[in-house]
Amino acid sequence: ASPDVTILSATMSACFRGEQWQMAVALLAEMRSKALMIESASFVAAMGGLQQAGRWQDVLELLNEMTHQNADRDLPALGMALAACARSSRWREAISLLGKGCEVDAVCLLLAIAACERA
Repeated sequence: ASPDVTILSATMSACFRGEQWQMAVALLAEMRSKALMIESASFVAAMGGLQQAGRWQDVLELLNEMTHQNADRDLPALGMALAACARSSRWREAISLLGKGCEVDAVCLLLAIAACERA
């Protein structure tokens, strides 16, 4: 990864931990505008902030964008998307995510169950 990507990814993670999701999303937009190769960790940081803000649709859009950017749709990304669905009682979306692209673990299954329970 280039120094720009590494620095921006680390900053995005700090924004997520500091509950500054708007800044994390703005940094992701900056990475796009610079045509930088966006790593999975950057997507996950932005998704985490959006998930905390209850913006499940934006989280799912980022998960889809990961595929278009050739970023790995890994377990943390899937977990964030499932958490967003669970938080917003979007059980259909959560169930549909389980069959798309990566192996699931017990946490992912529990998040999908939580989405169903809240519906």
